[in-house]
Amino acid sequence: MAGNHLDDHQLLDLAMGQASPDEANSGRDHCYACPQCQERLESLRPLADGLVRLSEVEEVPTPSAELRQQLFGRAEPLLDEFSHNHGSSADRRPVPAELVAPERRWAVAASAGLLQELSPKPSRVSGKPRRSLRRSWAVAASLVLLVGAASGGWLVWSNMVPSAAAAILETTGSVKITPPGQPSRCCRREKELLRVGDVLSTPEADGAIRLDDETRLSLRQGCRLEAQRPVAERQAAFELQAGSLCVDTTQAKRGCCVKTPGGTVRCGKAKILIHVTSPQESTVAALDGEVKVQCGGRVGVVSTGVCAELKRSKPCCYRPARPKETRCDWVDRCGKPEDGRKN
Repeated sequence: MAGNHLDDHQLLDLAMGQASPDEANSGRDHCYACPQCQERLESLRPLADGLVRLSEVEEVPTPSAELRQQLFGRAEPLLDEFSHNHGSSADRRPVPAELVAPERRWAVAASAGLLQELSPKPSRVSGKPRRSLRRSWAVAASLVLLVGAASGGWLVWSNMVPSAAAAILETTGSVKITPPGQPSRCCRREKELLRVGDVLSTPEADGAIRLDDETRLSLRQGCRLEAQRPVAERQAAFELQAGSLCVDTTQAKRGCCVKTPGGTVRCGKAKILIHVTSPQESTVAALDGEVKVQCGGRVGVVSTGVCAELKRSKPCCYRPARPKETRCDWVDRCGKPEDGRKN
C-alpha cells in the first residue's frame, strides 16, 4: 500500500479534517505505513491550519483560472532562479495548480519548501558577501506584487525564516511583515513573525503592506526603495510618516535634474531632504522610469537611477543640492550655518 502514494490534495484534506471518516481512516493507516506520505503530511499541516483559519474570515474574491495560471507561470521561474543559491531544486515540492480550486477560496504561489528556497544563506564571492538578502527580498516582493495584481486581494508571503512555513494571508486591509535578515541601515529590525493564515488589519503599524483597489504596494517607514526593482508593469506607493524624506542623487546620471516641491536641482554627490509634516498628504511613488515625490499637494519627479529611502529623523528644512564651491547660507534650526562658517 505504501507504493501508491497519496496526492497532495488528499493529504491536505486529511490535514484540514475535511476528509470523510472512511477516507480519514484509510489515509491515516496509509501514512502510518508510508514514511514519505507521513513526511509530506507533516509539511502540509501548517498550510492546512492557515486554510482553516482563513475559512473563518469573511468572503473574499476568488481569482479566476486564467489569473491563477499566470500566477503559477510567473512564480516558477523565480523559484528556478534561486535554486542554485538557496537550496536544491530537487528539494522543492511545488503545490500543484489543481489544489487552487475555486471552492477553497485561496491562492498559492509557494510550497512548503519555498522558505528554504528564499531563506537568506550568506555566500562569499572574492571574499565579499554576496547580496543574496537583497535578491531574496526582490523575489519575495515580486511574488507579493504578482499575487496582489492577479488575485486582487490575496497575498502570498513568507517569514524568510527556515523553520517557518509560508504565510498565506488575506490582504483586504494591512498586513504587518518582517523585513528579511540584515535589513538596510534605514530599516528598523522587526521582531514579530507572521504565522500561517495570520489576518491583520492595522494600518497604523510600522512595516505594513497594504494592497488597495489599484493594486498599489504601500510600505510604511522601515523599508527601502531600490531603483533597479522592476516597476514597468505596476506602481509602488511609499506612504511616509512625519519626518524627512531623503532622496539620494549620487547614483543618478550626469546632467539630469531632480524636480522637488522646493524647486529643481541638478543631480550630483548630494542628498535632498524634504520635510514631511502631514503623512496623509505625502507619498513617494516608483513609476516606470521615474520616482514621483508628492508633498502637500505638490508633485516632483526624480529621474531613473535615483534611490529614495525613508529615514527616521527630526523634522528639518528643505535643503537643495549645491556645488561644493558654492557657499550655502542655509541656516538650520539651531541658528548656525550648515557649513559651520560664520555669516
